[in-house]
Amino acid sequence: MLRVRLTLALLVLHLAVLRDAAGQEPSATVPAGRPAAEASASAVGSICVLRHLLPEQMPRRGAKSVPPTRTYAIRLDGRAWVPLSTKTEVLLADIPRAGRHTVAIRGDGKPYATFFFRFEPKDPDELCLFQNDMYQWWQLHWTKQSFKQCRCQGIEPSAWQAARP
Repeated sequence: MLRVRLTLALLVLHLAVLRDAAGQEPSATVPAGRPAAEASASAVGSICVLRHLLPEQMPRRGAKSVPPTRTYAIRLDGRAWVPLSTKTEVLLADIPRAGRHTVAIRGDGKPYATFFFRFEPKDPDELCLFQNDMYQWWQLHWTKQSFKQCRCQGIEPSAWQAARP
C-alpha cells in the first residue's frame, strides 16, 4: 500500500511540473501542512540543488524513465550554466521572488529537462531541487516542511547570474 501511495505522489508531482511546463499558472494555494508563519517577505529566494546521482547509483528504473547521464548542469533564467556535482550541493541564491523563472537542465551536454516555477507569496525563500532516483526526473520542493534533507548551509552561492555568453 505504501508503494502505491508513493507512486501516486510522484505521479501527481510529475503531472504538476508538466502542467507548469505547458505554460499554465501554478496553483496559488499553500500546500497542506505549511503554516502561514512560513510566509516570506523577502525580495529574493534560493534553490538548493542536491548532488546528482550517477547511473550506477540508480538500482531501479521506471518503465518511462529517461536515460541517466554522468554529468549535469543547470541554467536559471537563461543565465550562465552551473555544473552540478555528485559530491556536494549547489546553491543558486539571490533569485528574485517576483515573476516566472525558467530552469533548464542538461545532461552530458544535451538538453535533459526544462520547467518553470514562481515563488508564491506564501512560499518560503528556500526551494530544493533533487533528482528522483527511480525516474531520474528533477523535482522542485519547498524545504521547510516537505523535504528536510535539502540543506545548503555553508555552501558558497554559484555564479548563476554571470553575464550571458
